[in-house]
Amino acid sequence: MARKEDEKLKTTTIEHLISREGNILRNSQLEFAQGIIKEINSEVPIPERRDLSLNSQSKTKKDKSEKNNKSSKSDNKTTEKQKETLGNSENSCNANKDQYSLLNNYQANYNQESADNFEQNELILKGIEFIKNHNKNNTDILLSFNLINQIELDLNKTTYLHLDEVCVTHQNDKRHVNGNDAFKISERIYHSNAYIKTSQDKYSITADDIQSAAFISYAYLLKNNLVDDHKLVFFTDGAKSIRNAINDYFIPLKGSYFHTWLDWYHAKKKTNERLSLALINGGKNRKETEEIKKENARTKAAVLHHIWYGDVDGAIQIIRDLPDNRVKDRARAEQLISYFNERRDNICCYALRRALGLPNSSNPVETLNSTLVANRQKGKGVSWGHRGSYALATFQALIENNELDRWLNEDFVFLTPCTLDTEKHSAPNKGKAKAA
Repeated sequence: MARKEDEKLKTTTIEHLISREGNILRNSQLEFAQGIIKEINSEVPIPERRDLSLNSQSKTKKDKSEKNNKSSKSDNKTTEKQKETLGNSENSCNANKDQYSLLNNYQANYNQESADNFEQNELILKGIEFIKNHNKNNTDILLSFNLINQIELDLNKTTYLHLDEVCVTHQNDKRHVNGNDAFKISERIYHSNAYIKTSQDKYSITADDIQSAAFISYAYLLKNNLVDDHKLVFFTDGAKSIRNAINDYFIPLKGSYFHTWLDWYHAKKKTNERLSLALINGGKNRKETEEIKKENARTKAAVLHHIWYGDVDGAIQIIRDLPDNRVKDRARAEQLISYFNERRDNICCYALRRALGLPNSSNPVETLNSTLVANRQKGKGVSWGHRGSYALATFQALIENNELDRWLNEDFVFLTPCTLDTEKHSAPNKGKAKAA
């Protein structure tokens, strides 16, 4: 009996030690990032710290509503900026009706250049050929010409940054007592993760919220000189919170090349879900139902085909042209149109990127979500407290970045790049997405 009590006490002590040290480490990383950013840009907003004491309670509904209101205001500002950008691009298109000759001149100039940047020139030449071959019948050639700007020409000076959130079940504060069935509703514990990758290095970040993850990522870029002469390419699932975080922290780094792309998987998923809800799915008999389903599949494929080639207007036109006898909920169709319009600047020519072997996906951070959080903390009947959940994810990030030994030996500096496994990452990530 005494032995069991000793083992229980030992386990409890280890749990408290991991929880305490993990959260100290988490806060220290945020302070370290704050110190780096203050030296360079003191105007960057510092994310609020969350109280993770053992007696702390989860946020109230009032706090959540205030946060949502703040997010919606920020998103409205973003939408206004996007409208302004779209207006400028439309004016530019109207002012340049015939740009096909520019493509030929562009191609000729690259052919005449020296072989100093052979790989870079070869990539742009492939891009030009792809655009010319797939846009012969397009009236707006300038749209095709602008696709050149979506290509990362020098992968040695390109930094990919993936942001995402993952949640686990929060442990109930109250238990089933004396036959009382009144449980406290389970809440979620959200982890915000970032995966940063260059041609040689990688780094994994985990934080309490998406603002903190973006803040630490910003510090990482500054500390490792990945700002000057580097191109930033973001891949996200299109969530408003992530878009707002990018606008808050990375807009000051905008230079000649800065793109935030919507992950192809999520673009395809959202399209299929919204169209399934908008279109009539059944008929009077089995044969009619089968015909309707085939027609719906063709409609989805047509919309996705336009999105695959970055043609947002073409996809929207197909949705608007749907006859009333095929639509059961026009509001759902309008929601999909709004979704495309709000993310117009984030939808690229996925086909072009695929043809050139460039990434189209946020798969790296999805995998990181599983490695840092889901594999250990998700499962049937599994629930966590905030401190324990965050601490485990923090230590898992140390392991992922090969920092655990250095942290234990006190020879440790935050935000130090982890060298890529060359055998595993030698080939470009072509993704698994296929053209619709």
